[in-house]
Amino acid sequence: MDSTHRIPVLIVDDDQVDRETVARYVGKDYELHQAATGKDALERAEHRLFGCILLDLGLPDFDGQELIEPLSQRAPVVVMTGHGNERAAVDAMKRGAADYLVKDMITGVALKRAITGAIEKRRLEYTVEEQRRRLLEDERLKVLIQLAGSSLMDLNEPLSHLNLALDKLMLSKALPDMERSLVEKSSQALSDVTAIMRRVQQMRLQDAAPLPDSGVAMPPCVVLCVDDDPVSMAILKRHLESLSGEMAIVEVRTATSIAEATEVLAGDTTDLVVSDYNLGDGTAMDILPLAMKAEEILPVIVISGEGNENVVADVLRAGASDYIPKGSLSAEKLGGALKRSLKRAAIATDLRRSQARMHALAFTDELTKLYNRRFLEESMTRELQRLNRHPGELAFCLLDLDYFKRLNDDYGHAAGDQALRDVGEILRSSTRRTDLAARYGGEEFAVFLPDANEEAAHAVAEGIRKKIEVHQVQFEGLSLELTTSVGISLVRGGDTRSIAEIVSAADAALYRAKTEGRNRVLIEQR
Repeated sequence: MDSTHRIPVLIVDDDQVDRETVARYVGKDYELHQAATGKDALERAEHRLFGCILLDLGLPDFDGQELIEPLSQRAPVVVMTGHGNERAAVDAMKRGAADYLVKDMITGVALKRAITGAIEKRRLEYTVEEQRRRLLEDERLKVLIQLAGSSLMDLNEPLSHLNLALDKLMLSKALPDMERSLVEKSSQALSDVTAIMRRVQQMRLQDAAPLPDSGVAMPPCVVLCVDDDPVSMAILKRHLESLSGEMAIVEVRTATSIAEATEVLAGDTTDLVVSDYNLGDGTAMDILPLAMKAEEILPVIVISGEGNENVVADVLRAGASDYIPKGSLSAEKLGGALKRSLKRAAIATDLRRSQARMHALAFTDELTKLYNRRFLEESMTRELQRLNRHPGELAFCLLDLDYFKRLNDDYGHAAGDQALRDVGEILRSSTRRTDLAARYGGEEFAVFLPDANEEAAHAVAEGIRKKIEVHQVQFEGLSLELTTSVGISLVRGGDTRSIAEIVSAADAALYRAKTEGRNRVLIEQR
């Protein structure tokens, strides 16, 4: 691939061997740049855009932790730590690092996955922020339109005259430099106002225009109408029925109170709510929290004869998707509000899903879908604190796949990845909901067992070992066998060991399991 089409990646490490190792792993896939000091890294990031920055924490002129925040403002940062620096890695994540890798366990696949995940996470962050900004701006302008009405458009003519006057001043050769600077700033401010006015006018035209025949069918929707006035309800239903063909309204349900609306919404089959503002047992403001609790955003259009601009602002701020005064209610206005509301709800739902995906990228391992080491250690910290307050027992199991390097060498990394995915599924199916299974790094996995004594922990680990032993990894027509060795450390109330010490104890038991023949479970020696 031509280097001009590759994503630039900056590796920051004072160890030339480590830089060359990274270059060997990813040099063909990314346009690699190198920096040996923190100062050089900051200067490079200042003057060039990078898709990702790989940062070693041990630099000669900077504490790597101090570089994470300024560098991550320029590009997502993946931290690379030396063996045994788990705490430093957790601190790095808290400072804003997108991911981290332990140097002794770095492989080409892991490195590429970390870079790809960091770039994707940053892209999602930008997408979510931009969509949120646009939604908020649209809602702000919507309030402006509702409050100002047609008087807002009356500003068009005087703004045009002001713009013309400023243009003439700018062309004047006799204008002193100081005044010219003020005129330029005034002209820029006027341009900003004009852009807002143009957007407001566009939204007004969209609101007033008849429903276009886009040729794209709207998804089927169920509408709930909430109104305690029979006449108003009849008018509302008639308008909706006239739109049923174009809007694919498959059902119109009714409720005359907040209580009835709550019962209908509990069924979780409503796609949109049209509610009068004043109801016998409350207002439409009481319906909005019910809609916001849904997994998918439920749009609520409020209709009111109040004529109170404060009501308009309040309902839109509280989350209503649109507002229509009763005096101007028509099938065309209602149809436009329905289309806009459904579209905005779809965007808002996508935002929620994007945020959930960002959360998954931060706390789960992309390959196995298990939790990652960061989440594991944060969970262990909370459980250890709880154990200090309420005495009990817990266990930590460290698993390492036997002869995994041989499997990778014989069948390729794709086979190794399939094996890791299979092990992830076995761990998920072998643990309780209160347990936590994580990919610890490379071919190592961890299972954290709150409220588990020695007997229970050994039973869980032995069950996992047996399942892996009998499991056949299916890869390109082959059936590949796996075994695993497991080390367990036990923690009881009063145990003052740190997470690193607990992990080290399990690692020592795991090492004994390996040296004594593999494919076995051993508990730490105390």
